[in-house]
Amino acid sequence: MKIETNKNSVFRHLDYKAFLREEITRHKDVRGFQSKLAAAAKCQKSYLSQVLRSKYHITNEQAFHLCEFFGFGHLESDYFLELVNLSRTSLPAFRERILFKLKSMRESEDDLAKRFDDHSLSEEIQKVYYSSWHWSAVHIAVGIDHLQTVDSISERLSLSKSQTVETLKGLESMGLVEAYRKGWRIKPTLLHLPKSSPFIGAHHGNWRSRAVLDSQRPNNNGMHYSVVMSHSRAEFEVIKQLFLDSVDEMRKIVEPSRSEELTCFCLDYFKVN
Repeated sequence: MKIETNKNSVFRHLDYKAFLREEITRHKDVRGFQSKLAAAAKCQKSYLSQVLRSKYHITNEQAFHLCEFFGFGHLESDYFLELVNLSRTSLPAFRERILFKLKSMRESEDDLAKRFDDHSLSEEIQKVYYSSWHWSAVHIAVGIDHLQTVDSISERLSLSKSQTVETLKGLESMGLVEAYRKGWRIKPTLLHLPKSSPFIGAHHGNWRSRAVLDSQRPNNNGMHYSVVMSHSRAEFEVIKQLFLDSVDEMRKIVEPSRSEELTCFCLDYFKVN
């Protein structure tokens, strides 16, 4: 039996028991779920109940079986096993070492560039491509059937025809688009700029500026939301994981979808220092 855990990512937790209790609550409508959980761990249901409400802990072998039950990947499994080690040890130096490993694994999970198998551009091409919003806008626009000519792209993006032609030819030299008898079309690529890139600031700035301009348009139908909050330190990681899960879900929706509309998604969530 494989359980879907996308809504309760193990990376949100620093206590394996909290993760298991949340899973039991999430599956309260699944008949005998806790019994199935105990069977997967190869222990009695009464023992698992005792573990969840006392100082006792499951073994590493039982934790491994639970990883299989939840269908975890390698990183999730390693993280869950380290959570069990964290709970079982009372040695401060060992706890610090485990906490460091957990932090490293969460950072690996957070890095969006590692979550997707994306196409890489050379640094010279990135320098041009991420210098202005219009490069990526034109690039993605030609993937839409009614935006594959110079005239249609220029009108949609409010660019001059000469700038549109120059951009299309530049994208062609980058290997991202190609000319055909009806105009231009996109070549299959999936780009993602890692947060370590020297161009990441320019890329985010370009599209945040466009988002601000859109928010100022009368009767715009976009969604623009900014809020400054205060909350516990622990909730920072919980909320960040919710956004990462949402990005994963969005990609699942967009990838098989027909290209009909050109949109921009911007998300900012950070600690104010």
